[in-house]
Amino acid sequence: MNELVAGQNAPAGEHALKFSVTATGFDVDVIGLVVDDRLQVSDSDDVVFFNQPTTPGVTLSDGQLSIDLDALRPGARVLCAVGFDDVPGELAMSGMRAELTGSVGSSRFGLSLRPNLGETALLCFELYQRSGQWKVRALGQGYLGGLAQLLTSHGVEVDETPGTAPASHDLPPEMTPLGTDYGAAIERAHVIFEDAARSAAGFVQSERFAHDRLDRELADTLSDASQRNSPEVARRREAAQKRCDDLVTAARERFDSDSRVLMDELAALDPQLPPAMASWQSPAWSRAGGHTGSGLRLADLSAPERGELRLPYCVPTPVPRPLWVLETGQSVVAVVTSLTVRLVTAARTFSAVSGDGVTIDILDLTGKLTALTDLLAPLLLAPPVTTPDAVAPRLTVLESAIDLNMMALQAGPDDRGSDDAFGVRVVVIADLPFGWEHADLARLLRIVDRGIRLGWSFVFAGSLDDHDGDPLVAAIADSTLVLPVTDHALAHDPWVGLEWTLTAEELDPQSVAAQQIVASLRSGQSPSNAGPHT
Repeated sequence: MNELVAGQNAPAGEHALKFSVTATGFDVDVIGLVVDDRLQVSDSDDVVFFNQPTTPGVTLSDGQLSIDLDALRPGARVLCAVGFDDVPGELAMSGMRAELTGSVGSSRFGLSLRPNLGETALLCFELYQRSGQWKVRALGQGYLGGLAQLLTSHGVEVDETPGTAPASHDLPPEMTPLGTDYGAAIERAHVIFEDAARSAAGFVQSERFAHDRLDRELADTLSDASQRNSPEVARRREAAQKRCDDLVTAARERFDSDSRVLMDELAALDPQLPPAMASWQSPAWSRAGGHTGSGLRLADLSAPERGELRLPYCVPTPVPRPLWVLETGQSVVAVVTSLTVRLVTAARTFSAVSGDGVTIDILDLTGKLTALTDLLAPLLLAPPVTTPDAVAPRLTVLESAIDLNMMALQAGPDDRGSDDAFGVRVVVIADLPFGWEHADLARLLRIVDRGIRLGWSFVFAGSLDDHDGDPLVAAIADSTLVLPVTDHALAHDPWVGLEWTLTAEELDPQSVAAQQIVASLRSGQSPSNAGPHT
């Protein structure tokens, strides 16, 4: 069995194949579409499903598709898909498995499917022809609108497919507002990231295939030493190079087109996002609050060698792990400022309280975050900790706050009193463990573990190299999501494993935008025209 990942392709090997999908705990329906090179059907007869079990080249029987590539019309390709009803999250997360099998091992392909964003239809495989050879490409593309959306996306006119939601008809970005469902924002950002990753993988695979084929053709051309300098060999070399260039150019054009669509979608999405997820230039920062869900924008992801597309790297809130802004020679103040302001904004959304309902603690024994402290002064209920002798008393305050929250939670909704007992805290610590006693580090480790469970946020800033041998610092660092501040930070997407350059979000604490946002947090109102001044 050849295990494929989304975006990967391989020779099909055989012209008679069977497609099936297995799932644990729920039923699935397999579907086949015969499409052209634009992935569009010619009419509804090109769709194979339980009510229409056959079309030339594809037949549905006993829950699986039988595909005869030789029986397809010229120029056609086949999309293998699966649909299912809404299922509990734990069942969906357990995954499904799609298989495309022939009679020999080299023609057996597997793809793991995990509809973890609520999709109820998935494209699994594409069978297509290149240079006279049939190939299989793993897809894994999901559709939140179910089979209706999947079919509509490929040219099928449907009113409503049984067992699925009505089609969304793939409206342009400006016509698909989030409305008040801000909980969907983090999902939408991930869907765009996945689309970008799969598009990039297709381009990279095509480019690699083109150059591998060129190498093989040049090797064959030059295999006869006596003919290496002949006009015929020169002609063949030029033809091989042209085939390579044409394939790369076509792949680049498709990829650039996909990227433009995604950039347009991101531009339309940005004003609709909750502020903590939006860019600093977004009008979201001048919009009234009251959102019902949120996420946190940590960084931008890009691949300069592939194009200009920049994607927001967002995580749900409350963030389930502390954040460590890793200093590698560049200043971390602007990154810590961005995270802190976004965390406070998201915490106001999460706790449904005013700006004063979020308590900010800053422990900065080196003075590195003085500019941030000055910016947040209107929001601080207690002065920042700037000397070693003030660390232990502040930790006592944090421990007491955790104990009060825990007791209030155990008391239940009828006896816990005011919601103010459930204050959310954002704790910012610079240059750990400089100036910290060993006993205080142990207390901090326990505070982090308990505070995260209450929805608290922790931001650490500094380097780690000098303290790798300290087991307590190592234990704290191991629990964090590390955000390096460098021009060379790389991340790998979870779908196809491509490299992306990770650039941490920054906000100058002395900028007009930062000051306006903090003023709005203090008053509980939205900042006015804050974004464009960064």
